[in-house]
Amino acid sequence: MSSNSKKTSGGKDEKKNPSSKEESPVNKDEAGGSASGSTGGGTSADGTQPGSKPGSAGATSREAAQKLLGLAARGEWAPVDQLLKSLEKAAQNVGEDGPLAPLASIMDPATGMTPLMYAVKDNRTGLLERMIELGADDNYNALHIAAMYSREDVVKLLLSKRGVDPYATGGPRQQTAVHLVASRQTGTATSILRALLAAAGRDIRLKVDGKGKIPLLLAVEAGNQSMCRELLSQQAPDQLRATTTTGDSALHLAARRRDIDMMRILVDYGTAVDMQNVRENFRISELERRYVPSRVPKGS
Repeated sequence: MSSNSKKTSGGKDEKKNPSSKEESPVNKDEAGGSASGSTGGGTSADGTQPGSKPGSAGATSREAAQKLLGLAARGEWAPVDQLLKSLEKAAQNVGEDGPLAPLASIMDPATGMTPLMYAVKDNRTGLLERMIELGADDNYNALHIAAMYSREDVVKLLLSKRGVDPYATGGPRQQTAVHLVASRQTGTATSILRALLAAAGRDIRLKVDGKGKIPLLLAVEAGNQSMCRELLSQQAPDQLRATTTTGDSALHLAARRRDIDMMRILVDYGTAVDMQNVRENFRISELERRYVPSRVPKGS
């Protein structure tokens, strides 16, 4: 009797154990995802249930990518690194549909930010290449963010990637990365500008943004003399003739700021000192005679 009872109890245990073993991989995956900072609290948030079967690998990776977006937005980079490792491992398994690209089109609909853009903002250069390899396809937007935050290493890394377009515009003013970096006042902005100009070519100097301004005009407004010299190293006459929608040239803008050093730089590069703007009939000649008389043409 006792032996029969032991067998019976053993049979019950055997019935329980297989189900728990089958469920453990799913629970383990979900626990790992939630421990990494999921904002949706498991599978219910995304409406998908990850599994261990190859057919659900894509859905599981997309769920992990959404979790990664939330972590990146909060600056929780240690769990982001762990999730990237999981995604990289999954991406190595190439199925009939080709390699996984779980970070493709992952974006916060409220802010437009992507994991790659958050990484650029926080200067997480070690994560950028890994995110791009996993399908992050917003390189030109990331280039804008890198320019705004003066991330020189990030700018150079992104420019080395195939398909990155320095002429691409974005933001409310439809500006290129050159426009954005030209608006910066930091000391590293000039080296970033140099890298962008080398990648884009000379003509980007004359590209206007949504407000009708070329990069030189923005650099003058920012008071960055070294950046103005870098821009004027090529196509100086064309840039110096460019104006805002109200007819202000670079020299007009420098005069409004009472930036005499900037005015002297612009005159040295050959700007016309008798240009007149549209709205106020504002001439520069009298001001130039006072501050830079040696450069003002006779009879002006």
